[in-house]
Amino acid sequence: MFAVRTGTPEVTIKPDWPQWANAIKHFESSPARAELGLDTQHPIVFSGHQPIVFHNGILAKFIAQHRAAQIAGTSRVWIVADQDPVNPAQIRMPKGMGAALHEETIDLIPPEHFPDGVASASIPAQQILTPTDDRLQAFASRLSSAQLPTAFEEWNSVEDYRSIAKQFASTTIVHACERLRVSIPKLIFASELFNSDTLWNIVEQMLADPHACVQAYNDAAARYPDARVRPLEITDTRVELPLWGLRTMQPRVAITTDNFYDFTRDELAPRGLFMSLLVRAHLGDLFIHGTGGWTYDRITQEWARDWLGIDLAPMALVTATQRLDLGFEPDQIIDPARAIWEAHHAKHNPSAVGDHDTQHKKDMCLRHIEAMQEYNEDPSAMYFKMHGLLEEYRKHHAEALAAFDERVRVANAMQKQIELANDRTWAFPLFDDESLHMLKDRIHNAMN
Repeated sequence: MFAVRTGTPEVTIKPDWPQWANAIKHFESSPARAELGLDTQHPIVFSGHQPIVFHNGILAKFIAQHRAAQIAGTSRVWIVADQDPVNPAQIRMPKGMGAALHEETIDLIPPEHFPDGVASASIPAQQILTPTDDRLQAFASRLSSAQLPTAFEEWNSVEDYRSIAKQFASTTIVHACERLRVSIPKLIFASELFNSDTLWNIVEQMLADPHACVQAYNDAAARYPDARVRPLEITDTRVELPLWGLRTMQPRVAITTDNFYDFTRDELAPRGLFMSLLVRAHLGDLFIHGTGGWTYDRITQEWARDWLGIDLAPMALVTATQRLDLGFEPDQIIDPARAIWEAHHAKHNPSAVGDHDTQHKKDMCLRHIEAMQEYNEDPSAMYFKMHGLLEEYRKHHAEALAAFDERVRVANAMQKQIELANDRTWAFPLFDDESLHMLKDRIHNAMN
């Protein structure tokens, strides 16, 4: 926690690249790919995230996806989880350096434009406020202009984005591609997966026997309690389905067998695990997850096997930790718990301030006490002698001991600053090009 390391990224990739390459070789196209406008001639490596301005741990997945496509000649698709209620326009920013470090939140869109519980797919695109921090100017300008490369649809105004999810996800991906100097992947959105008849057929299978579907879901979730996936509700007459109902500017609705037919097909979206099942069953040949997905998607694998009798496309794990330089040197970093222990230790151990003579006398007292206890003698007098010795020591070295207490005070006062300096979740646009390309190089080397 208290060893701030800036710049140099720590990268985790599982499994090793040869296993990725082997997975990608087993390519079978599905009609769902053509139905969603995806490549039907090459394997597809999938990854994705919510439509937020993500941190470098997520950017690592993006880089690895691009590198896999380079090496193996695959297509890339980034799926945007726009069925979730998030506020992508609220960005945490570090301010100041070192002891003056603190954080502020910048709203690129007024927070009241994000009602509670409303999915990002259900909120129309918005005009962007001018950010008060220069580090966000380029990104905010692109959000406002909708001037996207031709790899995307021809969007000529902010309104053409159609949703906050499209506005932020598209701009974030383009910005990442420009900073990293990589090509743009295909973007698809969870809220539009049911445009595919093939994927909609799986929903119809669910409706044919909802109890079997959801019981398999709950059983698989129970095997992985660390993933903290809530079981879906089942009664004799009502079953909660792994679907959301989405309507413009309305809180998303949990879909059940009672209200399913209150929503049209284009108002329904899969929940997280179902989204992953659809992708890994019909759209992708490898799915790159971060640490969260790497855990919860084991549930998806077992659910698909138990419910549908199918094996899903394999998954990989990619993540990274990279910190901003926020003005801390290693010798400035104090762990409060360690400082408290050292201050307590110094009050009882004279050698902590270099008084080895008093330390020797204290140790002699302790040995006498132990010997007296062994022979059932009363050690009270020796206890009083030792405590008197320590009282004199504390008076004589009051200034040195006060320095230990000051270290505790500083450690406690700096705890928030240290936490901010250690934070790995600052948005990637806040990093300079050198840091981002260092991350890119580390991932490439790991995959080579």
